[in-house]
Order: sequence, then structure tokens, then C-alpha cells
Amino acid sequence: MKKNNFGFSLMFAVSALVFGACAMTGCSANQGEVTQAQIRLSASTLNMKVGDQTQIKASVSPKTLMNSEATWLSTNEDVAIVKSGYVFAVGEGDCKVHVFIGSAHAVCDVHVIDEGGGDVVSQPSLRLSASSQTISLNGSFKLTYYAYPTDTTVMWESGDSNIATVNDGLVEGRSVGSTTIVARGSNGLSASCIVTVTDQVDINDDPVDTEDLGYTGTIIVGAPLTQFDWVTNLLNNPTYGFNATTNSSVNFKVVVWEEDKAADQMANPADGPDVYPYASDQTLRLYARKALAVLPKANSKWIKEAMGQTAYEYATLKGVGQVVGYPFASDNGYVMFYDKSLVSNPSEINTVDKLFQKAVDNDCEVNFDLTNGFYAAGTLMTYAGGESLYTLTAGDGGTYTSTSNFSGDEGIKAAKLMNKIFHKDGYMGASGAPGKDLGVLATITDTSKVAAFKKALGSNYAAAPLPYVSDEDHTRLGVYLGYKFYGVNPSKGGGASHLEVSNAVAKFLVSKTAQTKRYEEFYTKPTLTELETLGAAEAHIAALNEQIADNGTIKLTAVDVALWSQCMDAAKSIQKLPETATDADYKKILNGVDNKLTV
Repeated sequence: MKKNNFGFSLMFAVSALVFGACAMTGCSANQGEVTQAQIRLSASTLNMKVGDQTQIKASVSPKTLMNSEATWLSTNEDVAIVKSGYVFAVGEGDCKVHVFIGSAHAVCDVHVIDEGGGDVVSQPSLRLSASSQTISLNGSFKLTYYAYPTDTTVMWESGDSNIATVNDGLVEGRSVGSTTIVARGSNGLSASCIVTVTDQVDINDDPVDTEDLGYTGTIIVGAPLTQFDWVTNLLNNPTYGFNATTNSSVNFKVVVWEEDKAADQMANPADGPDVYPYASDQTLRLYARKALAVLPKANSKWIKEAMGQTAYEYATLKGVGQVVGYPFASDNGYVMFYDKSLVSNPSEINTVDKLFQKAVDNDCEVNFDLTNGFYAAGTLMTYAGGESLYTLTAGDGGTYTSTSNFSGDEGIKAAKLMNKIFHKDGYMGASGAPGKDLGVLATITDTSKVAAFKKALGSNYAAAPLPYVSDEDHTRLGVYLGYKFYGVNPSKGGGASHLEVSNAVAKFLVSKTAQTKRYEEFYTKPTLTELETLGAAEAHIAALNEQIADNGTIKLTAVDVALWSQCMDAAKSIQKLPETATDADYKKILNGVDNKLTV
């Protein structure tokens, strides 16, 4: 009998406080840092039967948070649904109910059993058998729906019948493209499925060989705190989880692992997880610390065929030619989110001058955190188009030397632009989601903020490509920086079979199943070419696609993380310069970025 158990462990000693205390205490995004905000629940565990419903009451301190909006989430809505603290038992199983109030967070464990005869949950519902599907030209598949009340009927419609038609749930591909199939229920709800029609042969998405892997041990997997439950459920799902796709019996221990801090966390690889996520700017240091295994040739070939040449190049160490990462997201960049109640057409704000003039005219703010090194580096590189200002040279033993030329004429032009932005009326440095009372015209920020902006702006949510520098100089402001990967740690021991299974797990975490579900949960842009049109209707993905295709977009296959801190220091110094500053003033600052580093 296969085991689907998983362990729960945190990487650092202080991290025990995060989930240990978070049940009653609010926690910040920084691991182990506990705030004073607290939530107390009327129940920390619930034992329910299918058809039951009950209310969890939440009290919060300090009292200043009492009027703050509470956000309730269930980790598995096939087990229990939660609405405003009311929990509805839907199906047998276990899940967690999370509540967030301000900076505070609490959790209630829910266990549901099915004794038969339970009443159907009384809350109206409508969902489809698939939320996305790729089919071949002239191919078809059947969509079914699940609804309450049970006598609910639906009307089917296609967003573009030239691409795909639908008749009583039967979807047929008519031409290459992507459209949305919508089911509108008589219970007042609707559900949709994104359908992509392709004329290419589907890529074999079998994530691992189906023969018995001959391994029954434990694999430690890293996951960001915000994705901890999601990764755990993905790996252990009895229907599509790792063991469900193989004949192996692997146990999983999931640990907190922030992808943008992977190199710092992997100071001692032997203490790290077997499989873990990391951002592309962490690659060099992880490899130098012997924390990244070179992928098997068969898996490298699969990445190239399934994800395309660009993803393959990002996963390959520059100058070394070894593939060290499994790409799972290509949205590690930023776009412009805006309030469409203030902007009827993105062309009104498609240049920096137009954007800030619009802010002045509407007495609004523009958020763009230029003192963040991630954004500052892209702005400094805008005029020269990227790597001409920054280069990496591979050396022996996994070392790299990075050199830059920001103090040249092109870098000075970009620094002047940065200074101009700092002094613009309407400029605001923060780039988080707007509050209800904050009049934000546009925010230039990374795509991880999609959910927050959708919630904050509601029906006024919109996204567009980054603006151009000006009408005269049509260069995109900013940069599309790269990918996120899963890496395999070669320093854990356990022999060849342990490493083989670790590679199989990493490959599963970037499979079609995983990437589709990750997009549905977190809006990340998949790397599998078979799924590249998934979410085409998403404004931020459309904006990213436009920027990728734009010649003014900067693409860095690899950087050293020190680049961000150098550019951040430079940006803060530029912010202090008067608008009358001379080229010599800028050059003096940028000379501080032009140094050589050995990684």
C-alpha cells in the first residue's frame, strides 16, 4: 500500500515560531518574525460530517484591527468551503481554514467524514470538470458541471466560436487560438474553462518514468511560506500527486524555503532540502556552493523540447553549458497595474510623461519603488538595452566574474531619467497594493501582486505593459528578468536512487499538472510551451508577452544577486541629487556600481 504521509519541518530554529505561533499570532512575511497582532478563534479544530455547517468566530487584538476586513480561505474546497467564517462540509477529508486580519493570521484544522445521508451543502455552487484544457485542431473534449441546487441547469457559450464551439458541454476545436467556454447556471452563478486549440502534437507530459523507482524513503521539498500548503497538497494528492503518477511510495517533508533567498538559505547544502525553488538571480551562487545538481541529459532534453529554447537557455549556466534548473514560471518580471476608472485606454499612460501628467491632472499617486534594486537595475539598463551594461564571464570551478559599465553615456542617460521620475509630481515609492482610500493611478510592480490588485481594485482592475521612456525614445522602462526554477541538491547523500527520485520530484513539480494548477492558484505564467497561451485573457500575462516581444525589453539570462544591492544604493544616491545635477555628479555615483565581483 502506498504511503501519502508527509512530515512538517521548518528550516531554521526560529521558524518553529512561524507555524507554531501563527495559529494564534499574526506573522510577517519574514520567516520567524512575530508581530503583536493576534487572532483568537472559537475553535482550532473542527470534526464535521458531510452536510454539516458551523461558524468559526474570530476575535482580534489590538482593538485597532477590529474593523479590518477578514479574509477566509480553505486549502481544499472539495472538503470544506468557508464564507465569512461559516464552514460548510462538502466531502470527506482534511483541510485547513485560514483567516487573515491585517497582519495577523490564524488556522483551524477541519476533519470531515462521510457517514452517508448527509444533506447537500445549502450554499449555491457551480464548478466545471476542468478550468483549462488544450486540444488539437478538430479535437474535442467533454465538460461536465457540478452544481447546487442539484436541479440547476446551465447555458453554454463560447467566447469565440471561430476558435472553439460548445454544445451541451462538448467542446470542439475549430481554429488555432485560445478562448473561454462559460457555463451560466440557473442558480445565478457561472463557471469558465480556458480552451487552447493547437495544431501541434502534444508534448509527452509524463513527468517521470512510470516504472517502479525502487525508493521508499523521504524527500524533503522546499516551498515558500505562501505556497506551503499548496505544495504539500499537490505532492500528496491521491488522484494526481507524485505517487499517483508512479509506482513509488515516497514520503514528503515540506519545509519553508523562500525562492528569492535560496542562496542565503543554502549556506550549508547538506542541511538544505532535496528539492527546492529558486529565482534565476540565485543560480550562480547556488552552483558555486555545490547546491545544484546537473540535470540528467534526458531531463535536459525534455526541458528544451517541452519549454522551448529561451527557458532552456535560462536553465543552462552561461559559459558552462550545464542545465541545473527545472523552469516552472516565466513571470519573474513586472508590469503596470492601474485603475481603469481613471484611465479609459492604456495609450493615455504609455509613456512616463503621460503617466505622471495623468497623475497630476487627477491628483493621484503613481507607485514605483525605484529604490528597490530589482527595479532600479532595470531602469538603469533601459537606454542600453540590457547586457551591454552588465556582463558575466565564466571561470574555473563554477566561478564567475561580473563587470558593468553603468557610468558610461547610456547609464548616465538612464540615471537622469530616474532622477526625473523621483522629482515628478505624483511619484510615490511604495509598490504594494493600494488601500481602499488610496487614490493610485498606476503601480509598476512585480506580477506576484496580481491577486492583491484584483482584490483592491475590483472591477476597476487592469494591467498594461510598462510605459515607454518618452515619445522620442521608444524604449520600454524596465526589465523582464527571468525565470523561477526547481533545483536538486546533490549534497544530501542517499546514493543514486535518492538523487534519481529527487530529479523525478522536481520534474513533477514543473509538469503540466503542476504548472496548470499553479497558474490557477497564483496566476504564474507557465513555461511549458503547450500551456503558453494558458491565461491569455489575463491582463498581466498579455502585458508580459508584449514586453517580451518588444525590442526595448531587457532580458538577462543570469545575474549576480549583488547587482541589486549595488543598484539600490545608486538609486538612493540619485534620489538625493537636485534636478540641476551635472553628468559628473551622476558619473561619481555610477562608478560605485562599476566594480568587479567574483562569485
